[in-house]
Amino acid sequence: FLHAWFEREAEQREVARDELHRLSGWSYLSTAEFRSLVADAVHRLNPPIRDGAFVYELGIGAGAVLKTISSLHRIRPAGCDFSPKAIQRASEIFPAHAAAFRVGDIALPLSSKGGCAARAGAYSHVLSF
Repeated sequence: FLHAWFEREAEQREVARDELHRLSGWSYLSTAEFRSLVADAVHRLNPPIRDGAFVYELGIGAGAVLKTISSLHRIRPAGCDFSPKAIQRASEIFPAHAAAFRVGDIALPLSSKGGCAARAGAYSHVLSF
């Protein structure tokens, strides 16, 4: 059920890039509320995200969180999600980094095929919203 719901959410085409959160289960928040939520969390990180940071998101959805962070800092985005349609959308949002997005399941063990593990030390920040 959950997988099918995320697939349906991710395939909506009539969403502005600043409303990507509506494709990942955050549609109950306005664009301003979503941006504020992400910005507040990012500003609390220690170490902080700085320009050039390599940021990996587990459960990336359509890329809304990384898109919001990229409006605050120049980042190198990466991530995974169990929804192929969400990964396709994130790749469209960040075409220069499309190879850094992959389909995977965060519920699988780190060492298993199809897992969503971030390689230790490969990223400056690993996030999940």
